[in-house]
Amino acid sequence: MARPHIEFIQAQALPWSNGLYGSGRADVESKILSLDSTTKASTGIVRYPAGWSRPTAEHLTVDEEFLVLDGVIEINGQRYHEYCYANLPAGYVRRTASSTPGAVLLSMFSGEPRVVAGDRGPTVDRRKLVAFIDAYAQPWGGAEDVGNPGLKELGVRAKWLRRDPDTGEETYMLAMLPWTEERTETHPVVQEMFLLSGELAGGSVGMMQPGGYFWRPEDKIHGPFTSRTGNLVFMRAMGGRLATTFHGRKAATHSPAFNPILPPELRSYAKAPAPTISRY
Repeated sequence: MARPHIEFIQAQALPWSNGLYGSGRADVESKILSLDSTTKASTGIVRYPAGWSRPTAEHLTVDEEFLVLDGVIEINGQRYHEYCYANLPAGYVRRTASSTPGAVLLSMFSGEPRVVAGDRGPTVDRRKLVAFIDAYAQPWGGAEDVGNPGLKELGVRAKWLRRDPDTGEETYMLAMLPWTEERTETHPVVQEMFLLSGELAGGSVGMMQPGGYFWRPEDKIHGPFTSRTGNLVFMRAMGGRLATTFHGRKAATHSPAFNPILPPELRSYAKAPAPTISRY
């Protein structure tokens, strides 16, 4: 995957742009958190203004995965409120789409999100379709199947959202009470995370606040981690199922030096985060 190592950027520091990158949805605003230079897959935040609507049918040429951060959006009559999730494969027809109060979505696209009008799209891979999950209503389960045995020891709870039937890639939410993990570790797949609430002190990169985001390539050693508040995170394992190899221990600190890992285009937006109630 040709995405740079980002660990971490606060979404609040990034500017809004008009529309999505490429040709899609000129009437929304967006922030790109990370972008694959080869496939044009991306993760970003999309803000739909109050009164936004698409009264005629359309589909995207790529997969769209999203979690609602704020507001309400309706697609095909289904109402998605805060912490509602969907994975809509390429070709999935949106007969109608609207947002009366406005909405902010954490959105993942598998390529450049091109919009095609009409009520007939290409054949949809329905094995990958997750039309609607209300994560508030989804029961908490154990985190023992996340691929990191240390999470079970820490009492972490998980809400499963998606597992790709072909690649094994996973999307889930994790809830953690105040915790410390002093072991460093690596994974053979990409880890992507967006911090929804609480704080997370990570290794030598600094203290993440809500809105903190990282894209960590495979086999990058990281840790230790600690959190005085506990936290709620949205995570994806990309390139396969998560597995963990533990390495040595390091003392964790609640006040790590701020030294994020960022590509050149994001360095000007890096600043030590201050506590904030906004996640975007």
